[in-house]
Amino acid sequence: MTSHTGLSTAPHAQVPAAAVPGLGGRPWRDNAYAGFWDTQQNVFGVVHVSTSPNAPGTRARFSVLVDGRAVEVVEPLPPGSFRSSSIDVDLPAARVVVDHPGVHAELEFTPRFVEADYSATGVLPDLVEGISLQHFQQGANVVGRIEVHGSTVAIDGQAFRDRTWGPRDESAAWSEYAVIAGCTPAFDYTVMRFRDTRDRTATHGFLIRPEGAVPVDGLALIRDAAGMITQATVTGPDATRVVLEMTRGRGGFWVPMGTGGPPPVLSAYDDAVDVSVDGVTGAGFTEQAVLRLT
Repeated sequence: MTSHTGLSTAPHAQVPAAAVPGLGGRPWRDNAYAGFWDTQQNVFGVVHVSTSPNAPGTRARFSVLVDGRAVEVVEPLPPGSFRSSSIDVDLPAARVVVDHPGVHAELEFTPRFVEADYSATGVLPDLVEGISLQHFQQGANVVGRIEVHGSTVAIDGQAFRDRTWGPRDESAAWSEYAVIAGCTPAFDYTVMRFRDTRDRTATHGFLIRPEGAVPVDGLALIRDAAGMITQATVTGPDATRVVLEMTRGRGGFWVPMGTGGPPPVLSAYDDAVDVSVDGVTGAGFTEQAVLRLT
């Protein structure tokens, strides 16, 4: 098991000096995300923070479904901080605290296996040539408690954490994408397929086991009549092939990104899923997005 070095990187209070000449006014963003679930308690939630030293559209969000009851808190964030008035995301401690009239939460994350480094894979199209978006992910165990409208539930489940920083403008860079991530008893998985606004597609991901992260570069999806993912076949070098059967579990949430405004605007959605691999069950989420042109 390795430490989550990339995941604990602090947000930038200002654009790094080396990036300023090439950035040319493009947004620099620091994002951190965790999708978490406890299938025994029928809980699915998301904590998502996005701040910037040079662009609007910063926010902290905590969204949770507890036995079908949804609560969301969305608040502005100051530059260089992942702490809003009600939501505190402490990256070095891998801890989230929410203190709001509608919801209280204390969650602690511990890494399951190794960290996946997407920074050099090329799956995320560069917004600025020569300045890549830094991107790290890792499966985690999560424990804590969540209180919704006076009812408290103890959490003991899994999660997938994500940390990115660098030039980022979703509506300018991506036309669509699909992401799958989750945990099974034997391994964690994370695979992404992005199509950029110049119609170029890239796929990359990892099967993450105790002994390390195995890169994969193939993702074949089967969807239901509403376009939600019901099966994912992951392939890679050395005849790697894993078939993930997915059943929609606890519901999901829309994912606000950027600033919004007139089209084009990227529209994204997270969906909680139960996962079966060769009869062994796990859970996770899918995230899908499409660029709205009208």
